[in-house]
Amino acid sequence: KVWDPLNRPGRSRADALRLAIDLPGCWEALSWSMTCFQGKEPPCGVCLPCLRRAEGFKEFGVPDPLLERLANDKK
Repeated sequence: KVWDPLNRPGRSRADALRLAIDLPGCWEALSWSMTCFQGKEPPCGVCLPCLRRAEGFKEFGVPDPLLERLANDKK
């Protein structure tokens, strides 16, 4: 079973991210989650799941922890 917290009916993606901050370990888990249809790191940024994920973090006003982790890993 796949659960997509950023695409839950009746809830904005920002609402889902608020929930992720409140749940212990969930925000960190987002830094390891993959939504890209291409299965690439970094994500392709053009497939629908990538666009929805980016929209959610933009709406919430915080950077995507996955992209931050990948950027820090390259340093």
